[in-house]
Amino acid sequence: TNGGTAVSPVTQAANTQVTQPVNPTKMGYIFAGWFYEAGFTNAVSWPYTLGTMNVTFYAKWTANTYTINYGTNGGTGTTASSLHTYDTASNLTASGFTRTGYSFLGWSVNPGASSPSYTDGQSVLNLTANPNDIITFYAVWALNQYSITFDSAGGSAVDTISQLYETPVTAPADPTRTGYTFNGWIPAVPPTMPAYDVQCVAQWTINQYTVNFLTDGGTPVSPITQDYNTAVTAPANPTKAGYTFAGWLPAVPTVMPASNTICVAKWTINSYTISFNTNGGSAVSPITQDYNTTVTAPANPTKAGYTFAGWLPAVPATMPANNTE
Repeated sequence: TNGGTAVSPVTQAANTQVTQPVNPTKMGYIFAGWFYEAGFTNAVSWPYTLGTMNVTFYAKWTANTYTINYGTNGGTGTTASSLHTYDTASNLTASGFTRTGYSFLGWSVNPGASSPSYTDGQSVLNLTANPNDIITFYAVWALNQYSITFDSAGGSAVDTISQLYETPVTAPADPTRTGYTFNGWIPAVPPTMPAYDVQCVAQWTINQYTVNFLTDGGTPVSPITQDYNTAVTAPANPTKAGYTFAGWLPAVPTVMPASNTICVAKWTINSYTISFNTNGGSAVSPITQDYNTTVTAPANPTKAGYTFAGWLPAVPATMPANNTE
């Protein structure tokens, strides 16, 4: 029976007719008749007339075929069905499916499987013994992980976000950058993870700052307002009666800092001299002292034959901001 179920031999008288026995069976095959030889050239006709010699008949079998269809299980595209023959190893059709945000893992007969039972293009054998069966294999998918990286363009570092496709994305805290105001990301941080890696670049607006000047009684100096880190030109020195300008505290920055600044004028008080021309009288020493300090008039000079009548101009009560005679 060539692997089929056993069929009992028939023993009977010569020249008598033999009735065809019940067909044997064989898993995965269809019985195709009895033949006189193993090469299956001449089929036996029934009823068969037994001769005077023993005879052996050979069973012929045709292997069953079955079809495997392929389901996308959420993907798109096409994958051609594959035809398989029992007892003959043959390959599954390579997947033609794609699915946004997922990687194809393989095949399973269970559409809800998280891991595949068969790999793509795998050689398979005897998945069913029934003729003309149709088996459906479903694509098994794994959710992909993608990353959002951040180029802070000179600002503080921002950590990469890596997570699964379509999961909610929480935007990071805004970066900081000295002298600039953060103006968002290009592209904007997506609300859910897309099906590709993204790089977001920080956008910045340069800040303006002001240097103010307190002259402490000197001539006014206009404030300087300009962009961060641009070159600052120091203003003309202020003036103040009775004083010499000694610079700013703090010094005027050479470039605009990242904060508003107040520069206060420093002054050195001047000394002045009152000289006395006695016009022929006794000598009077000059008086030299700081501006605006109290001046003590000198003793009156004398001159033979004259009475001192005062000074012109009068001796000032406080030191003026100039030399006087």
